[in-house]
Amino acid sequence: MNQVIFQYINLEYLDMMTDGDAEMKKEILGIVVEEIENEIPKMLNFFKSGDIEGTNRISHKFKSTLAFVGNTLMSDANAEAELITKMNGDYDKLPSLFKIVEEMQPKVLAELRLYYDTL
Repeated sequence: MNQVIFQYINLEYLDMMTDGDAEMKKEILGIVVEEIENEIPKMLNFFKSGDIEGTNRISHKFKSTLAFVGNTLMSDANAEAELITKMNGDYDKLPSLFKIVEEMQPKVLAELRLYYDTL
């Protein structure tokens, strides 16, 4: 099989954590895809409704999920948003951070699904 080059994901962490076990990769990727599909919209809805505590809770939980994705832009934006919501920081930065997460979501999901289908 030809090596697929991904633009939005880096699965080195997944490879390391699963020691190359394809079944384990598939299981973890299924969970990661489901969380990205479900939790990002929840987080954005909490943010849009002004629920900073709910936003923080999901953003905090999401840090470990994003480690498996390997998208630095998305991970960094989420980590900064989590810190801002935790520390009652500069809420004016949140829209641009969540815009990054929102824009990366479909691109990341598409590549994760493509990789999942090859396992």
